[in-house]
Amino acid sequence: MFHLALVTIARKADPLNPHLRRDEIIEQRLVGLKQFESDAVEECSAGYLSLLKGGEGIPPQAIPLVAKSQSLLQLANAYAVQQVGESLVQAHRQKLESTLVEREKFLKQGFGYQEAELAQARRKQKEKARSGNTGAKSELTKIKHRQEHLKEEQDIALAALRNEPGLIVLEKVEFITHALVVPTSDPEELKRFDKQVELVAMRVAIAHEEAQGARVRDVSTADLARAAGLADYPGFDLLSEYPNGERRAIEVKGRAGVGDVELTENEWVAACNQRDRYWLYVVYDCASSYPRLMRVNDPFMKLVVRSKTNVVVDEKEIFQAAEAEG
Repeated sequence: MFHLALVTIARKADPLNPHLRRDEIIEQRLVGLKQFESDAVEECSAGYLSLLKGGEGIPPQAIPLVAKSQSLLQLANAYAVQQVGESLVQAHRQKLESTLVEREKFLKQGFGYQEAELAQARRKQKEKARSGNTGAKSELTKIKHRQEHLKEEQDIALAALRNEPGLIVLEKVEFITHALVVPTSDPEELKRFDKQVELVAMRVAIAHEEAQGARVRDVSTADLARAAGLADYPGFDLLSEYPNGERRAIEVKGRAGVGDVELTENEWVAACNQRDRYWLYVVYDCASSYPRLMRVNDPFMKLVVRSKTNVVVDEKEIFQAAEAEG
């Protein structure tokens, strides 16, 4: 099953604190949840809903899921509350706590400026009062009153900063839609899904390279490869060029979850010829909110493969051979 939920995080009001008089929504997040026959639940991209296609009736293999739909919804709600909602609450609390010292310092500086301004104003009004200005005495009284209450206001403001993390709560989890999902046997639908996975993987790979300062060119089609000065089918998807002159031939593979990776004979030959210039970028969990990029340099040397029509690389080998980030 697929569930789409709106998770709302709020900061509750503190009636004793004038700085926190009202409830305030601080984040609302659309969350996708995938739930399997085993009852296991995992978070996925809310955009996963756009990949689903409507159907008619309930397939026989899905009847057991429908029969226990209420218990499945309860499990999904518990996951949304405990794993998603509470994680967001803790993240917001930690963010406030990590900057508490800095924010306290800034607040004290602000009150220090006010105190200095009041002291200067008090001196001026004293001088005016000595010269016989009758209005100065009234102003002087107001300034003294303000000075007397300034320390109290600072203490209240500091208390508000220190108490604020504890006021952050999960306001609510609101389910927007539920969908019973069964695998399609339509070849066109399978192609469409695979294409979406490939697009996610390419975006992740390109973003990684650009973040490292490289110029990235898509050479995944014959036309794009020729435009980059390469043969029609170079055996890789991306040509990445670094400012220091390094050039990387990057083959990108995407998986909706995890699984083995298959390279064509042409790609494997390119890996053999390019060796340390050739990189295999595998993006796992492309159907989730958090795709994972694994990078293997010189896969021809580092990966153990199983030969079929094409070359198959075991997922465990990829995890073991992947480059560490840093």
